[in-house]
Amino acid sequence: MPKSKSANPFADITEDPDDSGIACLDEAQPESDEPLVTVSTVRHTAVRLLARREHGRAELSDKLRLRKYPQPLIEQVLDQLAERGLQCDLRFAESYTRMRVQRGYGGNKIRSELQTRSLSREIIEDALAVYEGEWIDNAIGALQKKYSEAQLADCSIRELARMQRFLWSRGYNSADISTALKSVRNSVK
Repeated sequence: MPKSKSANPFADITEDPDDSGIACLDEAQPESDEPLVTVSTVRHTAVRLLARREHGRAELSDKLRLRKYPQPLIEQVLDQLAERGLQCDLRFAESYTRMRVQRGYGGNKIRSELQTRSLSREIIEDALAVYEGEWIDNAIGALQKKYSEAQLADCSIRELARMQRFLWSRGYNSADISTALKSVRNSVK
């Protein structure tokens, strides 16, 4: 006896005609289980990401792309966010630079890290210009944080080379390194 489809909550599932007990979906079901993506959905996700911290345009685009949002919607949302001032590459570069300077990194390393985040040369230079006269003081601070006064007082060639390599790995240029090392040696004596 055929069952009535009107009262059945599983009306879109029909029994297999060969009576094997395997159900199949009716032809009316959509083929994809993915939810419909709207501009609102992409915008909501982007704003949630920006609420946590600043993001560059390319970084935010990559994160949205990883969530399988269509590229045209991503670009549309990023344009809207930039127009409203919610996403700004310069603000991201300044924030990132400030954080890395506070952790004792030099201009070369920060510049390299910002370049990997697909920021323009002008934006990178504007963000680094704020700290232009402070690199030597930052290098001295990094040395004082890393080494004790006793280590700074022991100015053997080997120890100086180790300090120089440390500052070089932190992204300071050679002029700032030599000035910082001379300053530290003179202040400890």
